[in-house]
Amino acid sequence: MTEAQSAAMLEAIDEIYRVAEEKSCEIRFRIVVSRVYYLVFLTARDKYRMTSEDSDVHTLTWEALRRTRLPGLVKREYSELRGYRRTADYRLTETSTTFGGWADTARRAVSKAQWLCDQIKRS
Repeated sequence: MTEAQSAAMLEAIDEIYRVAEEKSCEIRFRIVVSRVYYLVFLTARDKYRMTSEDSDVHTLTWEALRRTRLPGLVKREYSELRGYRRTADYRLTETSTTFGGWADTARRAVSKAQWLCDQIKRS
């Protein structure tokens, strides 16, 4: 993922997030969570040169990230973001969120994603 692609994706995520906040829209908050996970995943996938196009590319990318010298906090935050994405995609109730609601979960996910992308790019 190029810097331009990353910036464009983050800009689109920010736009979806603003609309979600304006309308207090759960589905848009879920979309934000899912998209920021993919931003981080694609950043890591490209950084660690994972070229598989199979569904196992997520596992391969995670394993590559775990083998890096990045601090444990980076690995823990990436794992947590993966959990947010699974929750956003597969659970239907508000009580399934980690931080009390989709708005809070989305806000935390965006913050984590920006930090994680910076850490991965610098590694």
